[in-house]
Amino acid sequence: MDDGFRSEQSIQDDRRKYSYKQALPIIGELAQDEAFVEAINQMKKEQNDLEKLLHSQRREITTMHEGKVKVAKQRANIVGQPITRHDALMLNDNWKKALAKFDREKVLPLWDDLVSRQQQKLEKMGVPTMFETQEQDEREKQQKLVKVMENLV
Repeated sequence: MDDGFRSEQSIQDDRRKYSYKQALPIIGELAQDEAFVEAINQMKKEQNDLEKLLHSQRREITTMHEGKVKVAKQRANIVGQPITRHDALMLNDNWKKALAKFDREKVLPLWDDLVSRQQQKLEKMGVPTMFETQEQDEREKQQKLVKVMENLV
């Protein structure tokens, strides 16, 4: 039975399919809402905090690598020889592997989780094109609108 009203879910489903041009006026309206602006600012803060944490942890890996290089150079000086090419390559390779492992096991899962939570929250707030997805084309469309929102709030 159609009572003339559409469900909230129906409206959200429709907004998922909006074009960039269709979404702009709605984002403009949402940006006038203090609660919306506060929610966007909170999401930006959470993202910045995560970025700072991950950057700091990644920097620790590099600092540890630099310490190992320093020890290797000191050891080479003690024996009166330069660090060997093999040792230098091994140190560099281990550092690259440590960074890649950190990115793969820590950064990517945390980042994907953050993006999913942001997509869900933005969808609940009625932001067009926003819904949880891994689809690259959809994410690119979402990113364009996120940039607009960032400039408006």
